[in-house]
Formats: sequence, structure tokens, C-alpha cells
Amino acid sequence: MTITQLEYFLQIGERLNVSKAAQELFVSQSVLSRQIASLERELGVELFVRGRRGLSFTPAGQIFYSALKPQAREFKTLLSRISSLGNAGELRVSFGLPSFGTLQPKQKLVIDILRGPECGAALSIVSKGPEELFSMLMDRELDLVTLPQAGAEENREQLAFFPLTESQMYLIYSSEASGVKPEPDSLRDFSDVTLTAYLPRQREMLTELCRKNGFVPKCEPIRDEEIVSSITIQGKAFLGPEWMILRAGHMYDSYLLADYPKEVDVLAWRKDNLNPAISIIEAKRSLLRLPEQTQEDAWATGI
Repeated sequence: MTITQLEYFLQIGERLNVSKAAQELFVSQSVLSRQIASLERELGVELFVRGRRGLSFTPAGQIFYSALKPQAREFKTLLSRISSLGNAGELRVSFGLPSFGTLQPKQKLVIDILRGPECGAALSIVSKGPEELFSMLMDRELDLVTLPQAGAEENREQLAFFPLTESQMYLIYSSEASGVKPEPDSLRDFSDVTLTAYLPRQREMLTELCRKNGFVPKCEPIRDEEIVSSITIQGKAFLGPEWMILRAGHMYDSYLLADYPKEVDVLAWRKDNLNPAISIIEAKRSLLRLPEQTQEDAWATGI
């Protein structure tokens, strides 16, 4: 009998619906069914039965559920505490895929705090695309990640987070490769250029902005490792934040999208993750608020 099997049993018992339980647990129905079947084999009894009115408990299942449910919350908390004590020295962190091989200043500060004397965590830093981070966090494959604020807001019941970075957005391009002059008159100067962005939400917003400027763009997804070649060789323009331009220096041209909302990323973790290192980060969140200075000043001072 495993912790996972008991958690799955409680979720199904609460809803008496495998599909809804699978959605809540972020697993497939087949995985859920296999785990319950394994639990039933170990106990030697059936726990659920399917009838015309849907799923219901067997007598044994009802007794097992009634005995386990009152202790479920304390049980989960206890397991999380035991687990966190066993892994307090390691934290799995991801800041996405840092373009141009860099991290933002406040991301570096997070790493400094985690590696500092008060915390002393051994970090396992994972590079993953923006769309993969959320599912890995929910599946407990990562402990601490940066996410778009909108995605975190939609999952407030399960996630704790606070704003980490805020960036004005630009089109980053090469005037030589794209044919767009270094100082464009308007967004319409990009009407013949393929535009790229990481996330579907970003591509939708960029497309809508272009339509308001009188043209329908060709807008494509992109992977981090493709950005440099797509700009310098293929002549495409990438939707990127201000810090990326500052870090890249004079390698590229850029056009400020004044009407595109600023991108806010948050530092997020699961509320049931009791790793002591996360508690220290939360306690020091005030240190992660940049003073009133420009992004350029932040790079210069090495924050």
C-alpha cells in the first residue's frame, strides 16, 4: 500500500467519480484505475462498484473511507512534513529557458538566498519551456518555478506565489536580416516579417495588437534554442522582455510595444510543499523587490 494509492482512493471516494478525481489529481483515468485496482488486490476486497447510477462504495470501501477521511488532512500534512525533512537539502528550481544563456537579476538573487548560509540548499536547476513548467510543478516534479502571473492566479487554491519580475515587451529583430529599419515608424513596418513568441496567449495578444495597427501578422511559436538563428538568419522578430535586450547589448535591434501589457512573472510553489528552503524564500520576499531603479541600473549593480 502506497501513499499515492491512499490519496487516489480518498479523491475518488470524495467525488465518486473517476473522471473528476483524475482532473483534480492531474493524472489520467487509466493511471487512477490501475492504482485503485492494485490497492484492492492488496486489501483483498473491492472498494468500489459501478452501477446504473454511477460509482458507489462497497461495504468494505465505505468502512475504509469512513475510517480514513477524518484523518486525511492531518495525514497529508504529516506526510509532507516527513517528506520535506528528508529532502530539506535539495530544491528543484526552474526559471524556464534563460535566453542568451542568462538569468535575470532577481532570479540570480533567489539562487543566492537559497545557496546562502541561512538556507544552504543544494539546487537542482532545470531548464524547461514555459508551457511545461506548470504541469511539472503540479506533478511535484519541481519545487519552485517562475510562471506567468495569469497562470498562477487561476490556481490560487493550490499555489502560493508572489511577483518576481515585471518587463516591458519589445519586438527583438535584426534590421539587416529582416529588412526593417533600426528605428521603425510604427508596428506596421513589421507587416511583412514573421513574428514569434513563446506562449499561445502572447501570440494571441500580439496578433490582436497588429490587427489594431491595420494588418494581420504571420505569428509563430518558437523554442528557446531557435531564437538567435530565427532573428539573425531567418529575419524573424521575437516578442521578448526589456531585460533580454539589455543583456544582449547591441546584438539586435528592438521596437518597444508601448500598447502591449507588461509581462509579470511570479515565483510559485505548491502550498503543500513544506520544504524549509521555501519557507526561507517566503520570509525574504521583501529582499526580492527591486528598489526604484531602471532595469539597466539593476544589471549594472549586479542585483
